[in-house]
Amino acid sequence: MKAKQETILVRVSRLKRNCNYEGDILDHADFEQPPPLQPIHPARLNLEDGIFTGVQIPSDRTPLGIFTKGSKIEDQTSSAFCAMEKVNIIKTWKAKLSPTNTVFQAETLVLKAAIEWANTNNKEVTIWSDSQSGLQALKSFSTVSKIIQEAHMALLANAKLG
Repeated sequence: MKAKQETILVRVSRLKRNCNYEGDILDHADFEQPPPLQPIHPARLNLEDGIFTGVQIPSDRTPLGIFTKGSKIEDQTSSAFCAMEKVNIIKTWKAKLSPTNTVFQAETLVLKAAIEWANTNNKEVTIWSDSQSGLQALKSFSTVSKIIQEAHMALLANAKLG
């Protein structure tokens, strides 16, 4: 039964062919397709100096820090960030995701939300994340992840990120 379901999934989603499954007609147009690749020219997105993936310790270099976390425990997936100015919490954000979402999706969603919130401030901001894969995806010039593409566009908008 599982093999039949996987065969139908491949036929409908990847091969874009309609299929009949237990009397239901599955039309490939009814299923979400991955967004087309939207590469950003490297000259417009120079993040090598702005995104660090090594171990760092929060400092007073920028007074405004955003701490992000995406997680999945059993069947619960969520994202959250906390913005702090010195020792004061000035903004919190959280989202509960579908149990089918991955940790990567949770981590990249919270990074995007933090970038978008940072764009609303006129201060330099440092975003702290423990998501190596999310940060590497942000540094990439081409990605098929819609969340990362939207985060790239938010970065290009005017964020003052440290």
